Amino acid sequence: MRVADFIDEWVSAPYSRQKGDRKVIIPGLKKLDEECRKHFKKNFADLTEEEKTAVCDVMAKGDHFFHAFTSISAGAYYSDPRCWKALGYVGNVPSGGAFTSPPKEVLDQLGLKQTVE
Repeated sequence: MRVADFIDEWVSAPYSRQKGDRKVIIPGLKKLDEECRKHFKKNFADLTEEEKTAVCDVMAKGDHFFHAFTSISAGAYYSDPRCWKALGYVGNVPSGGAFTSPPKEVLDQLGLKQTVE
């Protein structure tokens, strides 16, 4: 899933958190493009990387939209298994060995008894 699709799905959900985010994200995206047109006479999507960085630097200063948008974007990106490598997460994979029971000292300290061998 693309991040843009995730955000669209997020702000379209009928839950109170998502409804609150929608009230911030939709006007914030409009404001973002207004800032881009004001400074560069282009929409955000048409800016160079340097221009995008400059606009984001301006928007990031105390702007609730920017915080909400980047948080949701990061959540979208890192929820995709293809992006887990960036986190160093390998997923649910076998550990490569048989499970060994906890040491007797640990079981004794917890007052437990091993029942499976």
